[in-house]
Amino acid sequence: MGEGIGKYDSTTGRYYFVRLYQKISKLNALVTDNGDILEIAGWINPADATAAVAHKVAT
Repeated sequence: MGEGIGKYDSTTGRYYFVRLYQKISKLNALVTDNGDILEIAGWINPADATAAVAHKVAT
């Protein structure tokens, strides 16, 4: 949803990001379920095609 937030770290070559997403399920022809808005965070390194997603920390 939206553009998200990202930052490039030149020492690691990684792009760090935080992004919102929403799971939408079609229950039948007339009804959809819009799930909660959730957050995902992680990093991407285009130089060696690696990536990781951070686990959410309980608060």
